[in-house]
Amino acid sequence: MERIRWRNVLLGGLAAGVIVDILEALLNGVFMMKEWEAAMQALGKHSTVGPAQLFAYNLWGLLAGIAAVWLYAELRPRYGAGHLTAVCAGAATWALAYAFPTIPALAADMLPARLLLVSLAWGLPEIVLAAVAGAAVYRRAG
Repeated sequence: MERIRWRNVLLGGLAAGVIVDILEALLNGVFMMKEWEAAMQALGKHSTVGPAQLFAYNLWGLLAGIAAVWLYAELRPRYGAGHLTAVCAGAATWALAYAFPTIPALAADMLPARLLLVSLAWGLPEIVLAAVAGAAVYRRAG
């Protein structure tokens, strides 16, 4: 069985994580910013994002990217070193890191369902694209 190249997992994962962070910033900081501000105000929270939140969001994106590339590296010996394997890794990461954690948030009805559902819909192509890019870095890093 092929050994996982951890250096490549980190390099590819960081590339994937940067993609996730950029696309999340675009979604939440540009397209949905007003809706997030209103939701936070309704909860009695600050409507602006501070440095601690930015750090946490960006860390989450990097960890999601690393997880997607790690999963790709695990799937690669079984399914081959191609884009389809990376798409599968991205879809699995979406289920584990995006969809499953959103279920309790939807059930609790603390945030508008539209915010959560748009984030889920955005997140699937986001993490799949990031996984494909991260897998390409994994393969090319040697």
